[in-house]
Amino acid sequence: MAIIDSGIGGTSLLGEILSRELSCEIYYQADSKNVPYGEKSQEFMLERMRTMIDLLPPVEAIIIACNTLTVETINILRQGSTVELFGVEPFIKYIHKANLEEKVGLILTPATYRSQRLKNLIELYDCENKITIIPLVKLALLIEDYRHINWEEIKTELNPVKDAKLDKLILGCTHYPLIKPFIEAYLGLETIDPNPAVVNHIVSSLKLESGESSVFYRFNLDEKWKENLELPLIDSKGVKL
Repeated sequence: MAIIDSGIGGTSLLGEILSRELSCEIYYQADSKNVPYGEKSQEFMLERMRTMIDLLPPVEAIIIACNTLTVETINILRQGSTVELFGVEPFIKYIHKANLEEKVGLILTPATYRSQRLKNLIELYDCENKITIIPLVKLALLIEDYRHINWEEIKTELNPVKDAKLDKLILGCTHYPLIKPFIEAYLGLETIDPNPAVVNHIVSSLKLESGESSVFYRFNLDEKWKENLELPLIDSKGVKL
């Protein structure tokens, strides 16, 4: 299978897959020269997705490990595709699992916030608008710069979420789970990571069995495939608030 994202966000999904100890070969392909995709046009994202898909070796399934890419491209890419495509999208349906007294929020990129797919999900699962939706302009890009991560800037980006006084927070971008411990500690709440549910669906659909996995990766399309990607890329547990 292959995992595609604009940058490192999809490694949160990759980590969840690897934690299951499944028998599979995984190609992780990112387009870090153009990250983030959160402010890009749909036309740009479609062009990059088609390029990345064309450059993959033969695989039986492709996971679009980006909420923005999923909501903007997956329906179009599925037309005529011979490869099964999986995506991730804002976990709006979580509201039906929440306690009635809980105040639930969702953070995502501006592009996902503006998408028609999000509007459709809200109409389907949250027509009463119980979820407080907060688009964050810079958070994904701040996480992407994981070698020089600026925790003070991340705090500033999260402050509107803190002001909303939420009980639980849905993570609507695959970058966000990479700093999940930091987000929970700084905001003093529980986060909802959709990755386990996404992987459950993939495992069931592809009938994956237990065994050993191997990972080949590249973060730019002009690189050769490499092996032995070390996860997690970010250690946010030890950060002092």
